[in-house]
Amino acid sequence: MADEAFPLKTYIMKPYAHRGLNTTERIFNYRLSRARRIVENAFGILASRFRVFRTQIMFQPHKVETVVLAATVLHNFLRVNCPKGLADTLPTCPGRHNLDAKSVRNNYATYFQNEGQVPWQWKIIGFPTNSFNLSICTVFGFAFAVR
Repeated sequence: MADEAFPLKTYIMKPYAHRGLNTTERIFNYRLSRARRIVENAFGILASRFRVFRTQIMFQPHKVETVVLAATVLHNFLRVNCPKGLADTLPTCPGRHNLDAKSVRNNYATYFQNEGQVPWQWKIIGFPTNSFNLSICTVFGFAFAVR
C-alpha cells in the first residue's frame, strides 16, 4: 500500500488519481486509505519497541519479512506473558507490471463494491443510499450502484 508518490505495481497498491472518480474508484481509495493507516499504526508500535524499525533496514527483502514477522510474534508474546508495563520498557517487461497492477487494483475495487463491502462505505464517500434501494451491477469488471 502506498500513496500517490509511488508507482503502481502488482506488489504496491496506490489510490486512483483524485480526478473524475466513479463510485468504485472512490470506495477503493477509501478502503486503501483505511488499510494504510492500520499498517502505519502497526509499524509505529513496532518502531516504538524495536529500534530496527526506526531506520532503513539493510537486509534482503526476504530477510526483512522474517524480521517483521519475528518482531510481531515477539511483541505479541510480550503483551501476553509480561507483567503490565514491563514489556513497554524493553527496548521484467516495461509497462507489463503496470497493466498487471491496474488489474489487481480493479479486482480489489470490484470486491469492495460487492462481497467485500462494509455498510458505512457508501456514506463515507457521500453516496446516498437511504432514499433508494440500490443494487450493484458489474460491467466490464467495474461495479456500479444502480437504482
